[in-house]
Amino acid sequence: LNSANEAVVGYDVIAQEFMKQYKGPDLDIIELSYFSVLYGLAAAQTPRIVVEIGCQWGKSTYAFLAATPKIDRRRNGDTWVLGEEPPRIVHSIDVDPAAGEKTAEVAAQMGCADRWKFHLGKSQDIEPIECDLLYVDGDHSYDAVCSDMARHGAAVRDGGIVILDDYHWS
Repeated sequence: LNSANEAVVGYDVIAQEFMKQYKGPDLDIIELSYFSVLYGLAAAQTPRIVVEIGCQWGKSTYAFLAATPKIDRRRNGDTWVLGEEPPRIVHSIDVDPAAGEKTAEVAAQMGCADRWKFHLGKSQDIEPIECDLLYVDGDHSYDAVCSDMARHGAAVRDGGIVILDDYHWS
């Protein structure tokens, strides 16, 4: 973060990393700027546990998974091998089982299926998970975002960050 609390991300470096790792057929629909911001925040924070509320098609999940494997994995040829520490985990919460299926494909393509867990249901009904990074991008209504913050925001560890994505004031 710079002095104005804005994320400063080396877009070209992040975009290159993204292009190297992502092998999915939907590359054209993934916005590199969206990926860059989430990737940059997660890479700078180095969270042990990420909780994302709303995963839809795995775009944000991909950014969170891509940002952390170098921290607790080492390169062995073209694959990542777990290091000594417990792996970093991304928990995704979504009401749509199809979102879980699509995101599972993304995690598998990345070789990170072991670091991703899907929770099917409304975020208001899922038990909060202690985390270092909370990404709220589920039901965008004011009441739902407030509920997510009251319920899941309390589970963010000291020094962690919360990202609220395109919620609606109305």
